[in-house]
Amino acid sequence: MVPDTVLKARATTNPSPNFPDLTSSLAPQIENWIHESQADIRRSLGSNNWVVSGAYTATGKPLLANDTHLELTIPPIWYEAHLTAPGWNVKGVTLPGGPLVVIGHNDRIGLGFHNNGADVQDLYIETFNPANPNEYRVKGQWQKGSSRRRNDSR
Repeated sequence: MVPDTVLKARATTNPSPNFPDLTSSLAPQIENWIHESQADIRRSLGSNNWVVSGAYTATGKPLLANDTHLELTIPPIWYEAHLTAPGWNVKGVTLPGGPLVVIGHNDRIGLGFHNNGADVQDLYIETFNPANPNEYRVKGQWQKGSSRRRNDSR
């Protein structure tokens, strides 16, 4: 015999199909939190960098400090890279798809930049039709989704 508490737990963890999916249920709270916290996050953002002359360092070489104050995100905005070629050796971070290091150093110089709070990410929430998981909402209407399979020759 199954105890009443287990039956009640099953009843609450197996909602009726009339209830909205979890993403739709949580979306308004998440959107509110992002909107409310964005102002707090933006107030603390800035960017700073500075250089110390080699006259004041133990090696005689200058030091570059660079702090862009960009938020941590998923997926990340930065990807580490070490690019080498004849006469070329650079290490640092790059933006997705970028063919070059934007913050880092090569054998002769340091690379950095000052951030001015650019809009670098767009987010949206997809809502799938609970009655048909192959459809998603577009401008208030259900639209049939399509899928493609990548030709993986590995």
